[in-house]
Amino acid sequence: MSFEASTMKYPPPFFFDTLESMIDQKNPILTAAQTKEWEKLTVQQGFETFESLMEKAGTAVTQEIIQAFPKGKVLVLCGPGNNGGDGYVIARKLKEASFDVTIAVDLSTSPKLSAEAQLNKDKWTGPLIPLDQGDFNASALIVDALFGTGLERPLSGLYLETVQKISAAKAPCVAVDIPSGLNADTGEIMGSAASAHLTVTFGSLKRGHVLLPGENYCGEIKVADIGFSDHSALKEPFPYENTPVLWRNSLPAPKPTDHKYTRGHLMVIAGKDMTGAPRLAAEASRRIGAGMTTLLCPESVKDLYQVSTLGTLVKSYTTLKDFTETITQKTVHGLLIGPGLLPSDDTRALVEIALKTKKKIVLDAGALSCFQDHKARLMDLLHNTCVLLPHDGEFQRLFEHCGTKIETTLKAAKDSQATLLLKGADTVIAAPDGTCYINTNAPATLATAGTGDVLAGLVGGLIVQGNAPLVSTAAATWIHAESAHLFGRGLI
Repeated sequence: MSFEASTMKYPPPFFFDTLESMIDQKNPILTAAQTKEWEKLTVQQGFETFESLMEKAGTAVTQEIIQAFPKGKVLVLCGPGNNGGDGYVIARKLKEASFDVTIAVDLSTSPKLSAEAQLNKDKWTGPLIPLDQGDFNASALIVDALFGTGLERPLSGLYLETVQKISAAKAPCVAVDIPSGLNADTGEIMGSAASAHLTVTFGSLKRGHVLLPGENYCGEIKVADIGFSDHSALKEPFPYENTPVLWRNSLPAPKPTDHKYTRGHLMVIAGKDMTGAPRLAAEASRRIGAGMTTLLCPESVKDLYQVSTLGTLVKSYTTLKDFTETITQKTVHGLLIGPGLLPSDDTRALVEIALKTKKKIVLDAGALSCFQDHKARLMDLLHNTCVLLPHDGEFQRLFEHCGTKIETTLKAAKDSQATLLLKGADTVIAAPDGTCYINTNAPATLATAGTGDVLAGLVGGLIVQGNAPLVSTAAATWIHAESAHLFGRGLI
């Protein structure tokens, strides 16, 4: 029985079930247009009415406020659209819960409200003041219901001034759906953006919640279920939030009959200069469950690696022929090349040999940058069992930005026919077939030297266990980030 066939019989893993942040549903990340379409489909299919959706949205925000904040003076800022309609519901519900609520609205114009927003405005019996008279300093809480996902042009005038006051205020801010001033599709700032402590959105995350710089303005994000229909009815493709439900049943759990070769053998290509990086990667590969990990290095530094890599095999080469013979052995199930390697002609020669083996391969760091002046050559050699792990600088040496980070990563994955992870606080993972995940659980503590090498080792360790490139990449990314949350500061 082949290695690949044997892994297919592994039972699904159980060890993720104990993690507190386990998520058991697929979470789409939508554009503003997709959200609007979803809302219409929900009403057309008879699940809800527009009026009931607004009532449920306002109720959901109110419940989050009651749970998170003490009773006190609340300033609710209502805009001219349905986001403002949600604000009127929130104000009414908070008043019923004995909060001291004032609504501030732009009274200098009289925009025609939707029927649902007007209905909820008419239900309000408390104080309603001009927007420019809102007392931000005297309020214990500010509710931003000015503009939701429909904002299409930069803020100006009174609304720009109001959003700036929100960010400058000492009181915490709760944003309804998305902080006012953020583009819901790109995360870009439209003139200025409200800085929220808590954002309550409805049905699903929006792209602006997870893409920089928007992610930095949302604070904690809660997704409220207000009765939308199944999102699978939406026609356009969309990315998903990277959570275990997408891949956990694909990960192999060890069997009693396993041995080191049935659990996969990763060979990490190491260099002479930055020797710590490949050692971190090799250790990560072993920690994630690879049956065996070998460091392959030049003969001149073999002794260095042997005395500092307990549990990892060390092999060496002196010529490219030696290198080729070693990595093509049948007992080697996958290769990791890049951590610690300089972006040189010598590195490029090693990468080309590795790619020609058609083995599963993870490329990172120097293994990518060495093709800056040889992009076409790299594209010719890549195949569908390759994983590329660039940060933005490495990415720009090989690919072009086109639109948001989501579109950029998707195009690069399609062009290269490889699974591609574009690193960052808003890490995007894409496969050649158009599947796309966005990782949202990485803490800022992972922004330190060595974490990229660890991630590369985790991906390599999973891919040699028989997992698909996308599964390996998504699982490694989430597990790495979740481990950092559970461990706290200091984890690499």
